[in-house]
Amino acid sequence: MKDQNKTKRELIQELEYLRRRVSELENLETVSMKAELRYQHFIDNAPVGIVIVNSQGRINFVNAYAEKQFGYQSADLVSKQAEVLI
Repeated sequence: MKDQNKTKRELIQELEYLRRRVSELENLETVSMKAELRYQHFIDNAPVGIVIVNSQGRINFVNAYAEKQFGYQSADLVSKQAEVLI
């Protein structure tokens, strides 16, 4: 039904629903951001080297322990072929 055919009560109900939905999505975004920060902290502080490589064999991520293991800074490795570590 088009908005111009809706009653004032229907429009108010729809607005209330949309406000609740926006609030739910904002809460989900906050939860997601907190989970991402926990994940990032876990990966950054892992007691093992972690190197993430994409399907083309390029390095996407290197954690701090891997930097120490291989003797390179993350910025020097990201986007390079993984073979540089072998």
